[in-house]
Parts: sequence; C-alpha cells; structure tokens
Amino acid sequence: MIKLIAKVTLLLVALSAIGVLWQRVQLTTLALTRIDPVPETRQLVEQERYAEAADYLGFFMDYPYVQSDPAAQTLHREIEAVRGSLDYKAGKLGEGLLSGTSDETIGQAAGVATDLFVIGDLRDLAKQGTRWWHDEETDEAIVALATIGVAASAAQLAAGAATLGTAG
Repeated sequence: MIKLIAKVTLLLVALSAIGVLWQRVQLTTLALTRIDPVPETRQLVEQERYAEAADYLGFFMDYPYVQSDPAAQTLHREIEAVRGSLDYKAGKLGEGLLSGTSDETIGQAAGVATDLFVIGDLRDLAKQGTRWWHDEETDEAIVALATIGVAASAAQLAAGAATLGTAG
C-alpha cells in the first residue's frame, strides 16, 4: 500500500513538472513573438490619447524590428509633434487646472498645484455641486474637505484684512 502511494505521488510530481516545463516552453515562444505596435498606437491616436500612445509605441521603439519600421517611425514623429505643440500643452495645462486630472505631466503638475490652493477646493465644490444638482452621487468627504479649505482660506484672508485695517 505504501509503495502504491509513493508511486502515485511520484507520478503526480512528474506530471506537475512536465506541466510546468510545457508552460515555460509556451511562454518562451510567446516572448519571442513580435508584436506590431502600430495598429494599437493608431487607435490610441484616433482617440486622442497621445500620452498613452507615446508610452506604448516608445516601449517598442527600443526593439530593432520596430526601429526599422518606417510606419512606426512616422507615427512616433507625428505623436511627438502633437505632444510638442503649444496648443496641445496649453490644453493639457487647462485640463489639469479645470479638472485636476490629466494624462500629461504638465496637466498633472497643474492639478497637484491647484489642489494645494483654494482653486482646487473651489473646483471640487463646483464638481460636487454639479453632481448634486443633476441628482448624481456626490462624495461627502470631498465636499467637507473642500469646504474646510475654502473656509480656512477665507479666514486667513479676513485675518490679513483685519491686520491691514488696524495697521498691525
């Protein structure tokens, strides 16, 4: 009986090892498969998701088979031209200022900067107020924190005005 259990256990271990080796061979084969990034990148460009398209294509541009592809090179230049334009950067800056989020670094920096000042609190109150007006779900924590931020800023301005009014 013990010999049978040992044989079955050994058989199961051998089958597991064969399964692991088979998966490894499959994964190695998949790793060697060349992926053409141009179609996916074109879809991202059509959706005007230039930052994501640049990241996706940029990952593949390190590989020689993509570096030698004229379509990939042209698409890469087009994306960089759009992302380098002043209109695009201004739009992403405005997106960060007005919504607090962006897919570009300049918009993210603007969003973080406004979050630190009363502008971000006013923006958050406006967003939540619009949601409340349209009977959508609002985030009470955001409303409370933004209200506290606006009140603290107003109190600081009032204190400064009082100090100026009394000459110190």
